[in-house]
This record gives sequence, C-alpha cells and structure tokens, in this order.
Amino acid sequence: MVMVPVLKSCFIQEKVTISAAVPTVFMAMLEFIKKMKQKPDLSGVRLICGGSQPPIALIRGFWDETRAEIIHSYGSTELMAITTLNTFKPWLEKELTEEELWNLKKKQGIIVSGLDIKIIDKNGIELPHDGKSSGEILVKGPWTTESY
Repeated sequence: MVMVPVLKSCFIQEKVTISAAVPTVFMAMLEFIKKMKQKPDLSGVRLICGGSQPPIALIRGFWDETRAEIIHSYGSTELMAITTLNTFKPWLEKELTEEELWNLKKKQGIIVSGLDIKIIDKNGIELPHDGKSSGEILVKGPWTTESY
C-alpha cells in the first residue's frame, strides 16, 4: 500500500508541518492511521483540505487520532490555489462552544488578503455575507484571470 511509505517517510521522518489534498486522500490516510498499532503524533501539522467540504468525521478523526489539524480551504484555477482559508479568529474560541467550533471548521473560511469577494443573486444584487445567503461569487484581485 502506498500509504505506508508516504506516512513513514514524509509525515513522520521528514517532520512535515503542512500538506494539502482533497478529502478522499485524507480519508484514506486516516483509515490507514486508525489501523496502526502506534498512532503517529502529528501535533502542529496542518492539513489543507480543498476540492469539497471535508466531513466533520474526517476533521475530528485526524485530530483525535494524530492531533493534526484539517483546515478547509477553497480555491480555483482562475483565482489561485487558496482563495479562502478556515482559520479561527482568536476570540471565536472564547465565545463559541466546542461543538460550534467543530461545525465552523467545515465552512469555507475567510478570504485571503489581496482579494475582494461578493455574493450576488440571479439578478446581480449583492447578498449579505451571513452564512445563509446563496448565490454566485464574484472575486477581484491582482492575480485573478480576467476572462477565458
């Protein structure tokens, strides 16, 4: 299995601190880790997860098994690899319950510096950034693709 050399040579021996993949890759890694007799301590390792929303079971599973943190991100070819990143503002950990924090980790996060974003409805009307409104996103920034 490919997972054995990757985990042993990359994450453990090389002391990786950050990595990125889609949820299916991280799910395969987590399933392998769960079968290990001695779980690796990946404290401080940040796993950037994009492509689709990572399941809460994956986020919590990595934390419970290894102490690695899954960070949900969003990006596209037209913008850059990472457009939003789900990192918590320090005050959130004081104001939210543990369950609320775990559920918040599934969200897209905050937009990276240098980009402007807005959400519009089908008529082009800007929608609020309230976590409930759904529409199309418009992103502007110095490294975005203007058109195809």
